[in-house]
Amino acid sequence: MRRDASSAWLGGYELTRSSHVCAFFSSSDEEYEVLLPFIRDGFDVGAKAFHTVDPARTQDHIGRLLSADIDVSGSRERGQLDLRTWDDVHLRSGKFEPSATSSLFSQALVDSAAQGFSHTRFVSHMGWGAQEESATSHRLLEYEAKANEAGKRGQPSQVVCVYDLATFSADFVIDVMRTHPLVLVGGTLYENPLFVPPAEFLRDLRARGHGSEELQGP
Repeated sequence: MRRDASSAWLGGYELTRSSHVCAFFSSSDEEYEVLLPFIRDGFDVGAKAFHTVDPARTQDHIGRLLSADIDVSGSRERGQLDLRTWDDVHLRSGKFEPSATSSLFSQALVDSAAQGFSHTRFVSHMGWGAQEESATSHRLLEYEAKANEAGKRGQPSQVVCVYDLATFSADFVIDVMRTHPLVLVGGTLYENPLFVPPAEFLRDLRARGHGSEELQGP
């Protein structure tokens, strides 16, 4: 059987459609052991790679890609790899502005399709959310919930939101899980039994006394 150009394997699970994954790790070594095959495969099948990383870990991230025999310089030059820090993506104005971030990701999908890539694989490190107080006061959760609807539009994409288990509270981690249809934990990807449809999750969030913004994007 011929493989669909936009399918991907991650954590022992085949992603055959646009997907929104929350991935939890206890260390960088664990993270890259699981994610590097997914990332490398994306380059091999002609996917666009859009990576958002901690500014302090940019060189480490590049080194990890090089260790997987990924031509980082060549991929960036030909536009296949778009590597940015979270200061340039989520915190461009010094704070988290969901609509601005959503617009950036939406444009990334448009650009990827125009460049002729089969699909886009996003890997987004989310540690900035613990540093940005307004993000952890439910704005990030609302953003993550609405990303599920935005992911149904446009070019196929697989979005992996990377969370360090040591960085966020247990309650926040549970809420993050509720906004993702797929969860990766212990190196294995699962259909998420805790996932709540976006509209229902947002109603619950508002019932806690938090407002709503018009957000969209991965």
